[in-house]
Amino acid sequence: MLASLLKNFRLLLGRSLRETGQALDRVGCRWSRDVGYLERLSRHRTLMPIDEIWPSHGASFIAPSASLVGDVQVGSDSIVWYGAVLKGDQYGIRIGDSVVIGENTSIRNYQNMPNGLPHSTTIADNVVIGANSVLSSCTIDSYCRVGAGAVICQGARLEKGCVVLPGAVVSPGGFVPAYTVYGGSPAHFVRDAGEEDFTEFARLLGEERSAGETQASLLKALGH
Repeated sequence: MLASLLKNFRLLLGRSLRETGQALDRVGCRWSRDVGYLERLSRHRTLMPIDEIWPSHGASFIAPSASLVGDVQVGSDSIVWYGAVLKGDQYGIRIGDSVVIGENTSIRNYQNMPNGLPHSTTIADNVVIGANSVLSSCTIDSYCRVGAGAVICQGARLEKGCVVLPGAVVSPGGFVPAYTVYGGSPAHFVRDAGEEDFTEFARLLGEERSAGETQASLLKALGH
């Protein structure tokens, strides 16, 4: 009897605290002109655990509408833009430092992989992934640039300094050699990477990091 009363009291107290917090949140949103509280259906969480495994990140900008789910680790000075989903449900996702994950990009892993190919997804330091890209159980080395809308299929490997053009599809088990440019579907050799590609990479990475810092400052000013 006593245990039942304590349980009911705890539930009632918890509900009261939640409703009080929600009411205060709505007042604060109105005063700061933040209309997010008007969205009744969204229960979004940027960090979500799976089987008590929480995602983690260093001093990086994770956009409020991005999702890091399960066994995901993001390094420092990286950016995960709006709408991106990194889902480490059965196998891990490892993102290094100074990596840009574009808007609405999806990263996930495959359960069934040929022998010798990793199930996880690994992205090394200093990589730019364009918006609306799809990555699955792949490995990407440092200083690679993946164009918007590209698809990197399971088991694929991108070596250091390569470029995958927008909309290209790197086939399952595919391989992009270092300092080359690949494009098309399926992706094929276009040319060797040149000085203009390295300059463009440095420009993109600098612009994205600057934009991330600006967004972080704006959101902090709004109380996020």
